[in-house]
Amino acid sequence: MNRPHYDSISHVYASARQSSVANSCYYDFWSQTMLDQVPEGIDHARCLDCMAGSCEMSRVARLRVGEYHATDVSMGILRLSEPGTYTRTCADARCLPYKANSFDLVLIRGGLHHIHNTIGQALRETYRVLKPGGWLICVEPADDNPLIRNLRETLHRVSSLYEEGERGFRRRKLQAALHETGFTDIAISPFGFLGYTLIGNTDVFPLLGKLRNQFLIDTLIAFDRLSPGIPGWRLFGLTHLARARALK
Repeated sequence: MNRPHYDSISHVYASARQSSVANSCYYDFWSQTMLDQVPEGIDHARCLDCMAGSCEMSRVARLRVGEYHATDVSMGILRLSEPGTYTRTCADARCLPYKANSFDLVLIRGGLHHIHNTIGQALRETYRVLKPGGWLICVEPADDNPLIRNLRETLHRVSSLYEEGERGFRRRKLQAALHETGFTDIAISPFGFLGYTLIGNTDVFPLLGKLRNQFLIDTLIAFDRLSPGIPGWRLFGLTHLARARALK
């Protein structure tokens, strides 16, 4: 992971996610979906948003958990994070500055693919800081569908926002990595379809970055909400939504 790279793109990244109404709405839906994966109540949970970027998840998570903390390797992007009374710590996910058994919940949204070759280190650190019975919820790019994989590889070649070496995960590889770390109760489902493409990544696809029509925004989000249940179409999910428990 190249820290200067993320410092250099921090303004583009944060601006797209904070100034775009459509993107903000999609990210809030995304955050709600991740938090809804926890089968028990999370009202009093101590939560770590790891590899948090500019902390867009804080808008939803701070209202649902008992205590919210965020980390990212880039100080440049943390300086542009969402406002609010929560801790922001510059830290590498592979060496977290927390004691063992510190958190009830760890959230990672689109972070592990940046360290694809060292995912094991990050997962071991996540497992270490989770309390016994704590949950990891993560969303990462999916590489199972050859069409999506080839499109993503093309995009990575032409866009300066991506770092060399980034790539998505096959479902089996992500599941195996979680299992090898010691996680149990692993469940992986597709997430991110048309809405994700058009309004969930306005830094990469700025076409609808200025969209303010709430009906159209809600329609795209509703379509993505229903898509995982549509046979055949669910194979075109752009990401994996994974849930795993740290039973120690």
